[in-house]
Amino acid sequence: MRRLRSFSPAAVLPLFLFSNLSAQTTSFGGFIGYSLVGGGDSRTLVGSGVSGADQAGLHLRGYADFPLQGSSFNLRAELFYNRLTSGSNTYDESVHGKAALMDETVGLTGSFIAATSRTAKVAPYFSLGAGVFGTTLGHNPDPLSTTVTETYTGMGFGLVAGGGLRIHLGRPTLQIDWHYYQALYNTRGSSFMPLSVGFGF
Repeated sequence: MRRLRSFSPAAVLPLFLFSNLSAQTTSFGGFIGYSLVGGGDSRTLVGSGVSGADQAGLHLRGYADFPLQGSSFNLRAELFYNRLTSGSNTYDESVHGKAALMDETVGLTGSFIAATSRTAKVAPYFSLGAGVFGTTLGHNPDPLSTTVTETYTGMGFGLVAGGGLRIHLGRPTLQIDWHYYQALYNTRGSSFMPLSVGFGF
């Protein structure tokens, strides 16, 4: 009986969390954005002296939100794609290497979202999370060429943080969003900061 009593709280906790997450409607949405380069201090040399790209590019992201009952907090699962580029003959002085012609990152993250209000027409929100990132760097040893002939790939742990404004327009919710992404493994590109606009349903 002692074993049964000690096991009961552990068995009830997952059911409690699941009921809280399921009690309110799960929402889905997506973002499209303009991704800025995060900074030279985040870069590292890869392969034959290649670093992350140095020009802004496209950011795409889809998500599912799982509200926590009776609060303005959500748990969010996100799938993202980010692409940065560089021109030919671009040298990265911060790490003394050639910037990659193509710097693509995909990932799956889980984040904790905290909003100031769930019912207000306009509400700021903040997020902090982590996940698995995968990077592909495209390179050409010829400094005058813009054609990718070599690629380097890496995968590992990454962090994400950000915030924005949530504007209720009826059923669709407009979101204006800023995030910062940083991969923590060796074969990685530049960190990036997408400025995005999205809708939730």
